[in-house]
Order: sequence, then C-alpha cells, then structure tokens
Amino acid sequence: VVKFYESKHLHITLMMACHDSFEAEATTGEAGIGSDKKDIRRKVDVKKLKNHTRCVDVVSAVFNALGGLMAYSHRILDSIADELVEYLLLAITADHVTDPVLLAASLRGLCVLLQHYKVNSPMERQRFLERMVKELQHMKPYLEFIDGTQRRFFELWRATQYRYHICVHGPEQGESAQPPRFSQPPRFAHLHDETVIQCLTACVCVIEFFTVEANTNSLCHDISQKMDSSDRDMLLFRLLEIPSSVL
Repeated sequence: VVKFYESKHLHITLMMACHDSFEAEATTGEAGIGSDKKDIRRKVDVKKLKNHTRCVDVVSAVFNALGGLMAYSHRILDSIADELVEYLLLAITADHVTDPVLLAASLRGLCVLLQHYKVNSPMERQRFLERMVKELQHMKPYLEFIDGTQRRFFELWRATQYRYHICVHGPEQGESAQPPRFSQPPRFAHLHDETVIQCLTACVCVIEFFTVEANTNSLCHDISQKMDSSDRDMLLFRLLEIPSSVL
C-alpha cells in the first residue's frame, strides 16, 4: 500500500497541505536538520490554527498519514523529514498547549522520526537525537504531561475543554461566546476523555523511545537516567489507573 502511494507522490501532496495550512512558503530542501538558514518555524504562525478546529484536524490527519508512510518507507522519510520535523515541533515546543489533537499527532510523527531517522548514518542520526533532546527540554515537560498534579496536565485538560467549546460554538462564535467554565480534571481512574488519553499515549511513546534506546545510545541513557530520577516509573504506573487498553 505504501509503495502505491509513494509512486503517486502522496507524501509531496501532504507536505503541500502543511504549507497551505500554516500559510508557509514551500521550502523543500531549504532548511535541514542543523541548518543555519531561517527556521521554518519563524515563517509560520501556529496561532492561526489555534481556534480553527477544522484546520487543526486536517493538519493532524496529515501528520498521522505522513507518519504512517515514513514508518514503512525510508525513501519517503529521507525526502521530507528535515522539513516535516519543523512543523511537528510547532505544537511540541509551544509554551502552552495549542491543541491536544495537534500535539498528539505531532508527538506520534516525532516518534517515527526518532525511531527511523538516518538509521544507516550514525553521525547524522546522533546529531538529530542531540537536537531533539534539546528541543524536548530533556523530556521534563513530557513527564509533567503524564503527571496529574502538574501544570502541563491541567493545561492539556483545559485545552481539550476549550476545543470542545469551539466545536460547539464554531471558531467565530466560540471567540465571542461566553468563555467556558473549565471543570477540574477527574482522577485517573475516572478519566475517559479520548482526546486527553491520545495525548498521554503519544507522550508515553516518546518516553518509551528514550527508555528503550538507553541500552544502545549514551545520550538516550543519560535522558533515561534523568527521567528515572524524576520518578518516571511511578508516573507510568499511575497511568495504569486510566481505563484505557491502548494507553
């Protein structure tokens, strides 16, 4: 199936959809990993997507589709990875949760890149991992996402409720409608919100990558040790209270 879509250049079409959605100029081949050229993230305005759920859903679906294609085709991955990662990092490195669906899709796409980027070129792969560790702030925010007592988790919960608010009132009316009253998130044992669960699952996938790779990569080992000292195992065990077989 992937070979068929690759022959139809679907990945190029999907990348163009990213450009259109972010109103960014096509820059294929212009800004690579570690490039000193202008960062793609400086050319786009993620806030333009923030309150437009339909556009966010489209971009999230594009990220999911590209992740699926890259997981089965190194040719596709090599042709789009350096540019796609800049779009994925928009939501991942934002100071606040812009949209939980977009964040989950971005983390899933990043997981594919972490697992498959330049596996046959150790030096380039190591440079990529070093940059991603820096971008991910040594994984500290993602342990906070899965900790029900931390600010990041509460942000995720509020962003999810705000998303539902916009879905009900529409992007235009949602801005002018009475602001929603955010309820407190439930205890993990009573958490059934699929949007939140998808985001937590994506966070766990990133945590899993650095934990597994700790056995073969010194950088991942260092990150795994830091996560261990931040009670990673305890936080993961607490997630088992959430009634989700996927998580």
